[in-house]
Amino acid sequence: MSETYPIRINGAKKGTLTVSREGLTTRFDAKCEDPGTLVRLSVYGGGREGYLGVMTPENGALTLHRKLTRAALAAFPAEIEFAAEAGRKTAAPEQKPESERPQEKKPETAAPVQAAAVPGAAPKPRERTGDVLWRDAGDGSLFTVYKNQPYRAIPMAAWGLPTERMVEKRTINGVEYAIFALKDGKIV
Repeated sequence: MSETYPIRINGAKKGTLTVSREGLTTRFDAKCEDPGTLVRLSVYGGGREGYLGVMTPENGALTLHRKLTRAALAAFPAEIEFAAEAGRKTAAPEQKPESERPQEKKPETAAPVQAAAVPGAAPKPRERTGDVLWRDAGDGSLFTVYKNQPYRAIPMAAWGLPTERMVEKRTINGVEYAIFALKDGKIV
């Protein structure tokens, strides 16, 4: 059993996304017209965004084939409404003319939670929480690079975390994570 959703590029329907269940995974197959630019595809619904990945050229169109586990889908919308370029400021599929758009308010972001200083630990990100873009690592954790320093966010529910090496504790999309600095792909 599969479901089909529109892919909107620059506000217009340009392709389709098919979502189907395959055992314990959910498969996403997307195909759309090539707009001549890089397309990072996300799904939207209920005011939430779920990042799928970068679409690749295939036979004159852009495609994306991805399988995700239930854990990887935890931060995704419960009900998908459509797919579009990642990072949209609004989840509404229609674009209103400039004269009809309401004035945008700047989102207020909380300051990051401060953790106790750990001697020899890498510097931690100090800017507002909303300024750091976290990417799904595919195993339930998140990954980012901030000021040329890679960081990994691991859910606090995981057992055996080396909390003494934790840079800070942060809530991202409603989930509490332990943030660790990385060096050569390993926790510092």
